[in-house]
Formats: sequence, structure tokens, C-alpha cells
Amino acid sequence: MIDTLRDKAYQHIRRKIQLREFPAGSRLEEVKLAKELGVSRVPVREAMCQLESEGILCQIPRLGMFVKVSSREDICEWCELRGP
Repeated sequence: MIDTLRDKAYQHIRRKIQLREFPAGSRLEEVKLAKELGVSRVPVREAMCQLESEGILCQIPRLGMFVKVSSREDICEWCELRGP
């Protein structure tokens, strides 16, 4: 199966978040990520939008895209969803 550039960017960003290379609260830079992956900014932007829709990133107007900082309520909800 051939992955699209957006899928490649999505996996790359998600992996970096999981490995805490992008800790909670850190700002993601489209240009830097695009250069790192050897792609244009468009697939990176699309991947970031997908991660935002999944609640992993959050957009702050005029500041950029950031790794979401989880609230206490979010953590409690995740624990409830996982179950015993």
C-alpha cells in the first residue's frame, strides 16, 4: 500500500508526539516539519489539521499549532474509557 504524503506527515508528527520529542504545549512549525520530511507545507498542514480534529493538537489564532496540554478532566475521561 502506498501512503500519501499527508499520511507520511501524519505518522511522522504523531510518532514524535508519542516519543515526547514534541512535548505537551510545544509549537509545531510547518516549514521545519516540511523540510524534515522533504515535502511541501500542504501535506504537513493537512496532517496537522487531522491531528487537531482528533484532539491531539490545538490551533491558537495568530500563534500557531500546539501539542494539546491535557486537562485533569481529559485524563479522567481517558481512564474511564480504558476501563479496569
